Amino acid sequence: MIRKSNIKIAVIGLGYVGFPLACLFAKKFKVIGYDVDAYKVKNLNNAKIGDIDVNIDVVKNLLYSGNLSLTSSQSDVADCNVYIVAVPTPADKKLKADPTLLYQSSVDLGSVLSPGNIVIYESTVWPGMTEEECVPRLEKSSGLKYNEDFLWDIHLNVLIQAIRSILWQIQRKSLLVQLLKLQLS
Repeated sequence: MIRKSNIKIAVIGLGYVGFPLACLFAKKFKVIGYDVDAYKVKNLNNAKIGDIDVNIDVVKNLLYSGNLSLTSSQSDVADCNVYIVAVPTPADKKLKADPTLLYQSSVDLGSVLSPGNIVIYESTVWPGMTEEECVPRLEKSSGLKYNEDFLWDIHLNVLIQAIRSILWQIQRKSLLVQLLKLQLS
């Protein structure tokens, strides 16, 4: 069971969505930000954030405190228990989303996924895509079963808004609800 004292979050993808999200969670939890782009990670580790909407002093403090660490080595996220996937889904010339990075992230994440972990997809996707495409990739590469060995959900920001409005109705204590309650407090 994941408890507040042992939450360790990995944010996969450190772009304009993932990096601010990593900084937000690092204010309360240990967070490892992971991106395949070593140059981007090097710049972010030196507080060179470009046009990402995060206060540079906050970034420096989070990095200095050790609550936020950034890496381009996938093995560094292996001991995390909450994974937030925030990789881009760029559009092609016909404005159709290209899920290649999301699919590859799911396969890669599966290789470090452990029983009891939570996976949240924050990337922009079409309805049913994570359940039909990403979860099977997680299951295949991890050897684990969704809802037996790990939990997943989609769009953390949408979930947080929904939880805020209906939290009083929720009576069961799932791992995800516990995590969101901690984040909201």
